[in-house]
Amino acid sequence: MADKTLNDQIEGIFQGVVFILLSFLTSVLALLFRPQGGYISLVTDLRRKGSNQVRPYVFSFLAVVLVLFLPTTIAALAPHSPGAFEYQVHDSERYEVGGLGRAYGEAAKKVETKAATSIFIAAAVGVAALHICVTSLGWAVFPWRPRRATWRDSVFFVAGLQFVLLGAALVVSREGWSAITEFRSLQDLLLSPWTLVHGYGEMRPYPLYIDLLSSSLLVVVALVPLAIAIRFGRRASFSQQKPASAQSARKVAAWTVLLLLGIDISSLGSFAIAAYVSDEIQPQEKQLYPFAIRQLGCTVRSQNTGTIVTADAVLTIVGNEAWYFEEGDFKMFVAADRVESDGPAARRGRTSNPKRIGAGAPLALTLSAVSPKLGPLPFLVEPGRSVLVRFEAEAPPSLTKFLDDHPDAQRCTVYYTNDYPIGAIGVLAVKS
Repeated sequence: MADKTLNDQIEGIFQGVVFILLSFLTSVLALLFRPQGGYISLVTDLRRKGSNQVRPYVFSFLAVVLVLFLPTTIAALAPHSPGAFEYQVHDSERYEVGGLGRAYGEAAKKVETKAATSIFIAAAVGVAALHICVTSLGWAVFPWRPRRATWRDSVFFVAGLQFVLLGAALVVSREGWSAITEFRSLQDLLLSPWTLVHGYGEMRPYPLYIDLLSSSLLVVVALVPLAIAIRFGRRASFSQQKPASAQSARKVAAWTVLLLLGIDISSLGSFAIAAYVSDEIQPQEKQLYPFAIRQLGCTVRSQNTGTIVTADAVLTIVGNEAWYFEEGDFKMFVAADRVESDGPAARRGRTSNPKRIGAGAPLALTLSAVSPKLGPLPFLVEPGRSVLVRFEAEAPPSLTKFLDDHPDAQRCTVYYTNDYPIGAIGVLAVKS
């Protein structure tokens, strides 16, 4: 055979990439629409000579990469929603980049910032963890080497489908997924059944159907390996001692449940490892806020006109643009350590410290500049400048009672009420 020319080699590389992507998509469709026998046809085709079927390790690797690329891709495909004060140009001759262009830009940005390399490394780590788990389970259950090989390839295809469905579940499980890490998103998804029942204590910050849909998708992801667990449960190690017809239904069911749990734990655990590695090694852009609240100190004073809460703080412009402040920009809430009469906090305490309790509704604050004196609101602070401000609010009688009943670790929190999550925590002093 003559040596291949450069054109032949380039064409071979191109065909290889195209066949891998095409085989990946067709494999996903085969597993989706043939949940009972799809993996069998894929493994059978894998053994056929000259097959273009994507290999199970590559299939799982591509599935993890796809899921880890989803946050920025989904965010880029979504149309840009201009803000209320954003200047817009409507010009038919000016071409605006569409969703695909924005998605390409995000992908190019990941390559430039080496984030894509981090995702590939994380996916490789996840596939390696899946290999260790699946191979170990195969050695523990199946005594024959050919059966262990068939088991391993079958599980890798099924786990790859679980990763794809997991990506879809993570996208619909939380609005604004791109704002948090993949590992935290996976935690939220796994806790979605608990959240569906108990919520976030006394509130639910998003519609109920999101938790309902997330819980349903989580159940689907967990049941994807059921067919393979049933098939290999009948061929477990004890089946070598007795004919299949003599096996008790109880033993078959026990092995089926064991293998189903083994696959689920292996696939979800390996994806969690990949997501954690991606979060740890992926370069993160430093989030820059327009200003910062520093050196906050709060005081509660009883006066003839009532109880007044004041807070002094330094507002520093840390962004590159001037920032103006106006009435209603800030609120305050007060918290302290729980006492025995409060009872235990809600069991689901991922959003707050269970040892702490709030005094009630936040207080609306008035704002004034102490030094330098900038006049009445609204006032403007230039980049790099600081201003000492005073927040003030009239405290309701319930706050006085709360402070009397909760004397330990009293704290005040002042936070910005607009687009940026800016806040500060200070010590609360009570004076007569």
